[in-house]
Amino acid sequence: MHGIIEIVSTMTPRQIGAGTSKSLGSVIRRFKIGVTTQMQSQYGRIWHRNYYDRIIHDDAGLHAGKAYTLLNPIRWRGDES
Repeated sequence: MHGIIEIVSTMTPRQIGAGTSKSLGSVIRRFKIGVTTQMQSQYGRIWHRNYYDRIIHDDAGLHAGKAYTLLNPIRWRGDES
């Protein structure tokens, strides 16, 4: 699975520190738990052990990330042996 997450906050650093973890890792973990709960009985193990992230700094990087996210599954289909 590939995706782009945009993190936008109107909270102050003090408000963010007061609640549960709002790190990228905690967001990914909660997402994976939810999907696993729904899918594991039908498909078994569905996730790789880790995830890879990249910080996008500008519009060119965002464009490249979107293109990669859209085209990568097509590349995998051509790789099947």
